[in-house]
Amino acid sequence: MTLDVAIVIEGVIELHLEGGEVRTLGAGDSVTQRGTMHQWKNVTADDGWAKMAAFVTPIVQPFEDAGKTLETEFRM
Repeated sequence: MTLDVAIVIEGVIELHLEGGEVRTLGAGDSVTQRGTMHQWKNVTADDGWAKMAAFVTPIVQPFEDAGKTLETEFRM
């Protein structure tokens, strides 16, 4: 489990969350995530480049939701 911070440096990027929510981010925008399934999509006009920086910090203490300890899950 990690605490992730992502900052868009250039271009336009969509953040898709597992619940169907979509957020559009441009240069200077940032997102902080913890324990969320997500997908990034470059939607910059004219097939332009997008650049972002991400900082991933491990969570030292596991956390619980509805009495269940959340663990890392990877899906393709």
